[in-house]
Amino acid sequence: MTIEQQLHEARVKSAACAYLIDLLLQRAEVTQPGLIQALMDGVAADQAGVDEDISEKPFIDDIFAETQKILKRANGPWV
Repeated sequence: MTIEQQLHEARVKSAACAYLIDLLLQRAEVTQPGLIQALMDGVAADQAGVDEDISEKPFIDDIFAETQKILKRANGPWV
């Protein structure tokens, strides 16, 4: 398998996981209103608690930013 094929496969898997997370979050929100907002608040609090001096801080901040994007997308208007 070429590197391009491996990257494509990794992107497809990542997108499928994000889609499943969206579905699960939306269903959980229906049965537990406010859950997604509570998760967003928790992520923000966790990020604020990360030590500013660690070398991995930019990478960790990217993880938190992507997590917030996923939660915002799941919390958006549903059609």
